[in-house]
Amino acid sequence: MNRTLLRQFTVLSAFFGAVLAVLTLIPFAGKLAFFALVCFTSTIVILIMRKYGYLDSLPVRDSAVAGALIGFVSFIVFCVVFLPLFALLSKLSFYNIYGGVDMVLRTGTFGVTVMFVLFMGVFSATVNSFSAFLTFYLADFLDNLGS
Repeated sequence: MNRTLLRQFTVLSAFFGAVLAVLTLIPFAGKLAFFALVCFTSTIVILIMRKYGYLDSLPVRDSAVAGALIGFVSFIVFCVVFLPLFALLSKLSFYNIYGGVDMVLRTGTFGVTVMFVLFMGVFSATVNSFSAFLTFYLADFLDNLGS
């Protein structure tokens, strides 16, 4: 993969991480947005980039690396946006729909929070890597089927 493609992956996944962080603050859409972040961010980014023709030369075997990059970057940006907004909302009001996050922010140290964010980032990278591989494989299969 070249640097331009990696930069495009990073920018798009950071954008979707920030958007999903804001959507996660909405009480009813939060669980669905978080599930989409962990499982389907790479699928969305890859489908958008395939639509505009950026991924024509990328082989299927590189899809796992692309999905891992998309998953990790999107989750880190998600945490950078979500955690301060959640802390601000929980201080200003009784916004406490995510009790575990509130407990970690109140009682946990900075190191515990960073360790949790990195662990979940690796988990998101793993799931998004598999999701990207399936997306590439199915898109390649459908392209070969149509040819």
